[in-house]
Amino acid sequence: MPAYFSLVAECNKRNIYDTILKDFYDKLSMQGMKFLSGYWDYMDMPYEKIIAFNQEKLEKCFRMSSEDDLSSDYLQLLYEYKDLSEVRSFIMNNPEDGIFTIHIIIPEDELLTIEKGKISYDDNKINNLIRVAKGLWELPFVDIIQTFLELSDFPNNLESIKDGAPISAEPFAIVPDNFCEKVHKNAEAFEISGGFLIIAN
Repeated sequence: MPAYFSLVAECNKRNIYDTILKDFYDKLSMQGMKFLSGYWDYMDMPYEKIIAFNQEKLEKCFRMSSEDDLSSDYLQLLYEYKDLSEVRSFIMNNPEDGIFTIHIIIPEDELLTIEKGKISYDDNKINNLIRVAKGLWELPFVDIIQTFLELSDFPNNLESIKDGAPISAEPFAIVPDNFCEKVHKNAEAFEISGGFLIIAN
């Protein structure tokens, strides 16, 4: 199994409504990500049924425990995007924080190279993902978008960042417009509607 790059959209559970996941997945399609199938045992399940299954789980505040079978978790979706070999989306529910996160993962080795301990990203592929992230930022229920690599620390949630925790931008993030002062000095901030696109140097 390869190491994965993750793009994570954080959403507050107060904002859940009956088509929230459909709106998110449809936005991915509008940004050029073509739905292929469900994952593993659910490859033949239709798109609409996957959405309905996940929506019901989300509304019931499901979070998989160590005793649950994997089949009871939120279903993952497989996408085709540009020349990437694998793009998957899955949901994580964090009821103790009052949030859920939607993750888009891609094999790291298709986006970056590491030479002499220095990470370099493929600019064309990262720019494509930035365009996807900008599209997701248009959704009113997406509160922050962060990216990270598999061996990095898991991103802090929005409330923790408000309290001073760092933003995860490996290599970019989109943050609310009142967060610009929290950007690390080794990053560039570009104003977009309702927020800032952060690109780490």
